[in-house]
Amino acid sequence: MAVSVGENQLQRIIRDLHDAVSELSKEYTENGEPITDDSTSLHKFSYKLEYLLQFDQKEKTTFLGTRKDYWDYFSDCLAKIKGANDGIRFVKSIPEVRRSDE
Repeated sequence: MAVSVGENQLQRIIRDLHDAVSELSKEYTENGEPITDDSTSLHKFSYKLEYLLQFDQKEKTTFLGTRKDYWDYFSDCLAKIKGANDGIRFVKSIPEVRRSDE
């Protein structure tokens, strides 16, 4: 059975993400301290995760033409959880975070 180019690319992305998780685990084990925002391993993991979430994602828009992406899905799901609204508001208040609702 032939494997498509997209499947090969997805497998590579998942392997890269797994490697980034292993790197984070190794960093934590070696340092014995929590991973902080300064960690290059954490930045690498975040980049790989975002790439996976956006992989092969079709461009979607709302009825009024606003672009939608995975953040909208997370936001909608988290809004249903008691106490999660503070987290959503916090993320939306960070100017460095790019979202589809901007």
